[in-house]
Amino acid sequence: MTSSSGTVVDNLGVFLGSLDGQPPRRILNDESSAFWIPPLNGGSDGYLVFWREGTLLAQPMDSRTLRPTAEVFPLAEQVSVLGAYVHASISQTGVLAYWSGGSFNSAQLTWYDRSGKSLGVVHTPAAEIGVALSPDEKTVAVARGRGYNRNESGVWLHELARGVDTRFTLDNAGNRAPVWSPDGRRLIYTSIREGTSNLYLRDASGTGKDERLLPPGGARFATDWSKDARSLVWEETGKGFDLWTMSVDGERKPVPFANSEFNETQGQFSPDGRWLAYASDESGRYEVYVRPFPAGGGKFRVSVSGGELPHWRRDGKEIYFVSNDRKIMAATVRTSAGAELSITADTPQTLFPIQSPVIRHGFNNYPYAVTADGKRFLVIAGLEASETPLTVVVNWLAAVKK
Repeated sequence: MTSSSGTVVDNLGVFLGSLDGQPPRRILNDESSAFWIPPLNGGSDGYLVFWREGTLLAQPMDSRTLRPTAEVFPLAEQVSVLGAYVHASISQTGVLAYWSGGSFNSAQLTWYDRSGKSLGVVHTPAAEIGVALSPDEKTVAVARGRGYNRNESGVWLHELARGVDTRFTLDNAGNRAPVWSPDGRRLIYTSIREGTSNLYLRDASGTGKDERLLPPGGARFATDWSKDARSLVWEETGKGFDLWTMSVDGERKPVPFANSEFNETQGQFSPDGRWLAYASDESGRYEVYVRPFPAGGGKFRVSVSGGELPHWRRDGKEIYFVSNDRKIMAATVRTSAGAELSITADTPQTLFPIQSPVIRHGFNNYPYAVTADGKRFLVIAGLEASETPLTVVVNWLAAVKK
């Protein structure tokens, strides 16, 4: 993606990879699944087809050099997406099929109980890409993007009792991943306003100036603030995603917590501050692990068949996460703080499925929050799909040339 100044930020976009070991080359700044269509009807140009703000677009490209040869042109409008995945397909002979029955914007904050029963909608559908419930459970901080563009997102505060929205960030410079301080008086969030994703601190009332917490570096996304208010954990791009921690109000010296050759994301402090739950793909798929904090040391795997996006219950006796098949799971955990820290967990139990369109690895895009007692879940829930049929266009290239 690019900032308003034209600076490329984050490692997002469509890249061209090489089988001969050459470094990948960015060919589009748009974050979208893309289709390569070889030359049709004896032509010399192929087409890279991708999605931008609801429109399916085609970029003519030289089939040998894969360099643009003409301007981008539209193929279809109001094409839906789920995450970055476009609901469209194109055959190698020029048949286009797409669905316009819903999109990332078709989601709304909804309360559920542990059985998955809906307890009420918080507000009308919006393009929300992350949710964080305040410690007193009276306000929810949400990151909202324009379409699926996280680099044009802002943080809003929604008062649950009155149903009032207040803009927290006054620009759309990729502001997302809000994290509340334990007393609910401050918020840390990520912004790309200076060219790359970094962490900023601000009073939750919206007054005062933003304070950048770290000098420029890898793309950073805060994930949790310890209950004693001392420590912050964030994920940062390195070889992949790594977890770092530091004191918020002290020296602010970054300390690596988990930075292997695998991805470690979504760090969450236990209520007593002795453990850190996180997701890692070291097994070949994302699973939820727990390690002692701050020492690190040995780890314990909580999930059994894949999982990510962990949350602790306020008493530390249960961990929630999202399974690979998009179900909220709950695992009873038992910890010991004797001479040696230890932890055990029961087999995770399924609570209910969710249809959130924003489940992603990294970026702290939490699609759900949970109350302190673990009885209610606030979910960015996808709306029921409409019955809009697929649209099929035969020989789309000829139609465009007309």
